[in-house]
Amino acid sequence: AWHNFPARRLRMVGITGTDGKTTTTNFLYHILRAANSKVGMINTVNAVIGDEVRETGLHTTTPDAPDVQRFLAQMVEAGTEICLLEVTSHGLAHHRVTACDFDVAIVTNITHEHLDLHGSVDEYRATNIHLVPTQMKRLVDLPDDVKASFDGSSLQLVLHGAAPCPPLVKRAMIDWWGPVISEYYGSTEGSVITMIDSEQWLAKGGSVGPPLPGKEIIVVGDDGTRLGPNESGTLYFRDAMGMDFEYHNAAEKTTEVHLEPGVFTTGDVGYLDDDGYLWLSDRKIDMIISGGVNIYPAEIEGVLAGHDLVADAAVIGVPNEEFGEEVKAVVVPQEGVSGDDELRGTLAAYCRENLAGFKVPRSIDFVDELPRTGTGKIQKARIREPYWEGRDRQI
Repeated sequence: AWHNFPARRLRMVGITGTDGKTTTTNFLYHILRAANSKVGMINTVNAVIGDEVRETGLHTTTPDAPDVQRFLAQMVEAGTEICLLEVTSHGLAHHRVTACDFDVAIVTNITHEHLDLHGSVDEYRATNIHLVPTQMKRLVDLPDDVKASFDGSSLQLVLHGAAPCPPLVKRAMIDWWGPVISEYYGSTEGSVITMIDSEQWLAKGGSVGPPLPGKEIIVVGDDGTRLGPNESGTLYFRDAMGMDFEYHNAAEKTTEVHLEPGVFTTGDVGYLDDDGYLWLSDRKIDMIISGGVNIYPAEIEGVLAGHDLVADAAVIGVPNEEFGEEVKAVVVPQEGVSGDDELRGTLAAYCRENLAGFKVPRSIDFVDELPRTGTGKIQKARIREPYWEGRDRQI
């Protein structure tokens, strides 16, 4: 009956899950409204039809529920073209709603825990998912028998971003899931700047890809000169459509990040190679200066995070009376692994095998968890704070 319902003239977006469902729905609703789409929304509390908010009081929000169909019919009459429907979890269980019931289906409770990921991807036959490097690392570290139980054949595109992914981890994910993994680089200010698929990444071995059409990358040296291929400097970006931004109530900050109108930086450092592919070094603010030598933590973090005994790692600069700063690693050991002197020695030897001597951490501390933002970025300021307490500067 649902598939013959007149409301099938609506483009249906089904959103389910226990975490982030309402946030996702509201975000999509406002994005679509901003794009002048004729969008409506239904959940157990309210229905947004046109410019009107109506109470629903629904217990079950599945597309075949009579009360939901009533609201869908009202949307059709109001000229709505896209409906965002928050599907209740119990509705999924009792009404056997599947992704086939929607033009787009979004599951918001996929986490790093393998049972959720396996169940959600395989059960719903997910085609597209987004991961952050921490999740990828935890997936790679799963036991072989758990990995073997995951099908994943429905996956067409696995996007990852938000933070650098250790090369060993990314290669392991491609070996496991196949060439469906693509990485993007961008920012809130500039949206997506570059993208690189699995084949390109394997050929390049670490780049974040060429700029997307309409995006320009400009590399600028410390003296303000524009640099050529393979010369590292501060990265600036320009959108060919003339899009720009300003920070809310922060005119001075807006000016600081702009080289000229429409040309801005987010503080990242890197270079373009001869083929126009972008390579990232690190964020300028996270750079360690030890004895006058610039050291970028991201490379060291990538090495440490690739070790089997490491669950997570951050590298910071801490005070050194002689050199100004020295390299310190803050490591989360894998579950069941003791953070002791034996592990310190193992990791130090591993770093010496894979890094130049001046990049090897002078000390390693162990913690249970690293502070991260909701998007997976390490909060370096919180990690640095206790080591710089009482100092006039924090870097």
